[in-house]
Amino acid sequence: MPKSKKDARKEQIMKSTITLMQQIGYEETSVRAICEAANISIGSFYHYFKDKTELLNLILGQVDLYLMEKIKPLLTNKSDSINLKNFALGFARETAVSSQSYGGVLSSPHVPLPSSNEESRAEHTRALYQIPKEIILHGQETGEFTDAYSAD
Repeated sequence: MPKSKKDARKEQIMKSTITLMQQIGYEETSVRAICEAANISIGSFYHYFKDKTELLNLILGQVDLYLMEKIKPLLTNKSDSINLKNFALGFARETAVSSQSYGGVLSSPHVPLPSSNEESRAEHTRALYQIPKEIILHGQETGEFTDAYSAD
C-alpha cells in the first residue's frame, strides 16, 4: 500500500532530523533547524509532532518495531542465555543497519539519555528493555539464571 502524503511528509521530517542529529547532536537540533532542513514551516512541524521529543520517540520506535516484529519471534531456543545472546545480536544488527540508513543517529552521543525519573520509567517500557527483561525473568524461573540481581 502506498504511503499517504502525511506519512511521506513525516518520513521526510524524520530523515531531516536524523541528518541534523548526526551533524550537530540532539540537543543542538532545534525545531527551526528541522523545519529548514525539511523545507517546511514551523506550523507544519507542529501539525505532525507535538515537540522534538515526540519526533525522537517516533524515530526510536522504529527500533522497537523491528525488535518486536523481526527479533522476538526468533527467540524460541530452550536456552534463555542463547535467546538473550540472539536478542543482543539482533539489536546489534538493527543498530548497524540503522546507523547506515539513519545516519548513525541511534548511536551515542546522538540520542540523549533519560534525564528524569519519568523519562527513565518511560524508556524502560520500550521493547529494547522489555524483551531482555522477559528472557531474564524466564531464565530465573527455570533456574538457568541464578544471579541475585533483579531482571530490572
